[in-house]
Amino acid sequence: MKLFQGIIIILHLGLILLSAQSDESISFRYGFIAQGETIGDTLLTLDDRAELSAGDEVKLNIGFEKGTTCYIILLSSQNVYSLFYTSASHDFSESEDNIFTTLPWFRLDKSAGEETFYLISSRTPITEMEDLLDKYIKAKKQSRKRFHKRIEYVLKDLMPKEDSSNGVGLVTRLDEPIIGGVTFRGKPDLIMLEQALTHQCEGDNIAAATFRIVHK
Repeated sequence: MKLFQGIIIILHLGLILLSAQSDESISFRYGFIAQGETIGDTLLTLDDRAELSAGDEVKLNIGFEKGTTCYIILLSSQNVYSLFYTSASHDFSESEDNIFTTLPWFRLDKSAGEETFYLISSRTPITEMEDLLDKYIKAKKQSRKRFHKRIEYVLKDLMPKEDSSNGVGLVTRLDEPIIGGVTFRGKPDLIMLEQALTHQCEGDNIAAATFRIVHK
């Protein structure tokens, strides 16, 4: 009887620990910056569904917690997936509590449409998604279509639901920009604005957001 009670207590404690882990919050910050002839002699901080033209350039900045895995997946206007960035391929200093990364400028080509970025930060690596993207990139035409559909399903499951029922993507715009990981008050100059973080996304164990650029 005592043995049975001991097992029940251990199972109960295990469930409590599992519940605590499942409710562990996670967040990341990001910012999309644009420049180009149609924008003029300035830089723009972008919001979701911003409209840009062919030839405009975009830069993405992202800040995430040490010990988490960050993924940025791009679905191009030509309906092609690519792993735009992953922190899994980088080594970071042990002294860094939060990681700040600024990616190179990239130019929008003449393929009009919607450029969709899936931004994900996870407590643990999402190995299924990593494996699918790797196979998708290497696959021939027919096989690639199958992997494309499977990636679509995985991302649909990871992304926030409209009613936020899966708790993975509460996105807010920051009151003040974060420049290179540090809060900046006042008006930043153009060089500083290149490293701006403007939005924050929060979730439980996984935080995920979608950002779309309407490419004209």
